[in-house]
Amino acid sequence: QHYHAGQSGFPHNTVTALAEVQESGVRTLWAGTAGGGLTCFNGKEWEPFTQANAGLPSDAIRTLLATERDGQTVLWVATSQGLVEWQDRRVQRIHSTTNGQLPNDDIRAMAEVRDPDGTRTLWVGFANAGVAAYRDGQWRMVREDFNSTKQIRSLAVTYSSNGDWTLWVGTNVGGLAAYHDG
Repeated sequence: QHYHAGQSGFPHNTVTALAEVQESGVRTLWAGTAGGGLTCFNGKEWEPFTQANAGLPSDAIRTLLATERDGQTVLWVATSQGLVEWQDRRVQRIHSTTNGQLPNDDIRAMAEVRDPDGTRTLWVGFANAGVAAYRDGQWRMVREDFNSTKQIRSLAVTYSSNGDWTLWVGTNVGGLAAYHDG
């Protein structure tokens, strides 16, 4: 099966991110697009969510990350104009420079760290502003410059056998950086 703009409700031909989310016991595929917003597949058709019908800050989706909070799935939706906490098929909260919730709006990468005590930290990499962390309702800039570049392209987390973690930061022309627990 192949979907393209206009077919079965699919909104845009450039797909920027995919995530599988557990909703009411059913696994649902979500897709972020470069100009058609966010869409989910119900097995037959795509249901689009946009600035116009869902209040997204932008229809240009950069990346998606499915996490969990209090036993419920949260889909983090990074757009060109801010970050959305998406739950129960609607915007729960918008983080942006406009509302003072984010140091930069254009997020290109996300990863979540889970500490052994269960504490979770969302890490985000910006298009041109380095890396920030979100924990306990607060944003903190961690590092802006990586070997003379602020352009972050990817993030990944690895864990050692004792639970210590390393955040790997892929940059644009600045190589790969490792940010260690502690």
